Amino acid sequence: MMRAVALLAAAVLLAAAPAFADDTLLKFTTDSVGKALKSAGHADYTVGKDDSGDPMLTLPGGDSGADDVRVYFFECNAKGLCEDIMLQGNYSTEKTVYASVINAWNSDNRWTRAYINSVKSPVLEMDVNATGGIGKAALEVLLNTYFTAVSDFATHIGVKP
Repeated sequence: MMRAVALLAAAVLLAAAPAFADDTLLKFTTDSVGKALKSAGHADYTVGKDDSGDPMLTLPGGDSGADDVRVYFFECNAKGLCEDIMLQGNYSTEKTVYASVINAWNSDNRWTRAYINSVKSPVLEMDVNATGGIGKAALEVLLNTYFTAVSDFATHIGVKP
């Protein structure tokens, strides 16, 4: 009887365990994020390394209003498998962008955060975490959300009409 209860408990636990679809990324790599960028319509990027030696992708700003967009990788192991990415759009402006403009953006927008960096230029960032896995489709949605925000932020700060 105890053996039957133990087998039943094991079966219930296995049934309740999350099943990962074939499209689930358990970690980020420059290749997996690059493929998601291409699928999201952003095929033009270069692979490099940041100041810490971690992987980084750089995309031209194009008509988005940003100078460029960078994808930084964090919590990477020796094989280049990373837990997190941060998307960062960098902007140049002719006029000063005041804290009130940045604060208005941050108050009205859920997924991104904006700030003025140390050289007084506006920056728009978004973090994405893969701990436990993230579907490729979900990553593409997040990338599209971010790139829409990049363009909207450019309009918000007066870089793009």
